[in-house]
Amino acid sequence: LAREPRAASAAAAPAAAAASTAAAAAAAGRRFTPLRTGMKVAAKYGGGAKYYPGVITRDNGDGTYAIKYDDGDTEDAVKRPLIRTEEPTWSEGHSVEVREAGTGRYLLGVITRHNR
Repeated sequence: LAREPRAASAAAAPAAAAASTAAAAAAAGRRFTPLRTGMKVAAKYGGGAKYYPGVITRDNGDGTYAIKYDDGDTEDAVKRPLIRTEEPTWSEGHSVEVREAGTGRYLLGVITRHNR
């Protein structure tokens, strides 16, 4: 699992964190699992820190997606780095966010192989 550096300050504003995550992903050449309408996802509502379950309702074609959350809320333009898939569609080379055993921290990584 290749690890990417974490932000130095945990007190950064959510919008700044989202922008820096998107910039870091672009700079690192991260590949994300393609999303499609109807796919189950979890997204950071309003760019916040917590993920909420929902469904992709539209691909806006500009790297953002419309999401209907399970609680009924909606967003029209959620950036891809703020969305994680809830369906097992990963393959080698895709960027992922994983929870580290023992600490519960989430880390960014890349799938390097599929254990069979």
